[in-house]
Amino acid sequence: MRWTAIALAASAVLMSSPARADDDPGKVLRLVGYTTGPGPKTFVIDARIVAGDSAFDSQVTGWATSLDPEGGYGEVSGRCVETRCALSIRMGDAGMEAVADVGAGGSDGRYTYERQDDEKTSAGTLHLAPLTGPLPGGLGPLADPDAIHAPELADLLMWNGAEAGFRYKDPNELPDASLRDRLGGWQAGHQRPSTGLITDADLQLLRTGAEETRKTLGWTPLGDKAGTWRTGYPAALLPKATTVGREQHFAGADGKAELIVALDPPMSDEAFDALVDKETADSETRSSVNYNRSGGDMELRYEENSVVTVASWHNREGGMARQVLRYPADQNDTYVVVADILPAVFAASDDFKAP
Repeated sequence: MRWTAIALAASAVLMSSPARADDDPGKVLRLVGYTTGPGPKTFVIDARIVAGDSAFDSQVTGWATSLDPEGGYGEVSGRCVETRCALSIRMGDAGMEAVADVGAGGSDGRYTYERQDDEKTSAGTLHLAPLTGPLPGGLGPLADPDAIHAPELADLLMWNGAEAGFRYKDPNELPDASLRDRLGGWQAGHQRPSTGLITDADLQLLRTGAEETRKTLGWTPLGDKAGTWRTGYPAALLPKATTVGREQHFAGADGKAELIVALDPPMSDEAFDALVDKETADSETRSSVNYNRSGGDMELRYEENSVVTVASWHNREGGMARQVLRYPADQNDTYVVVADILPAVFAASDDFKAP
């Protein structure tokens, strides 16, 4: 299918956003749209406009979602010349192309609409206006544009049972389409409108849920004072703590589940390559094998002899931090959240040195 675009002019609808020294977040563009023809009757755009290559050029990136009962959301991207912006917008399995001039009080325009499973293009009229106050449909207000950034939102979703997904390292990075899609999945799983929009109410629920999860697990942070390495363990699930050489062991009451955290001497690049080859080699006894390597970092998951193993390595010049969780496959419901959390929180900086 040919994905189409929505074109509009943006001037008074732009809200200033505080600039950062290392990365200009641009200006916030928040619009509500109403249509009288085919496609979504009410939709919201939550995007940013950043400077382009010239004084009259700018780029747009963000999110759009239909507030109709059948929903639908997706990514928004585009380019502006002066105040006219051509935005590519997706809402689920549909795309729109529209033209409108948007002022402080909004304006009327025209648009075309096309679904992925239907090559027919329909047309209609729309009204675009600045989004001020709460969202339509009783969803409450959107969160402040800088209320949360990608690493924190990814962390909150993880602690609320969503898959850890991509690791965001830049503390100033804004939530991207992947994170908003995961947010929409969390919303649907908690009987909330699945929009991918970041609202004040959802942030409160996510923060409360994360704190409840930490309390339920008895989450106990581990690491050094300098912060060169960190992880944690669920003391409520793995209360038996012992030390064996360089390894800290945390076991369940029945001894069937165990977490090992070790700070080992560093490996040469060749030795680490050999370790990776050994750990990821084909095996007839292993199933559900999944691994990811980037330089001196590797994560590995598999099931073998009805035991799930979740392992992580961080090989640095001063040492290697290693973490391994093993638990019975028939206890997956108990440990699956921990299995996602542990690799996500386990980290070692370039300054890490094994004791």
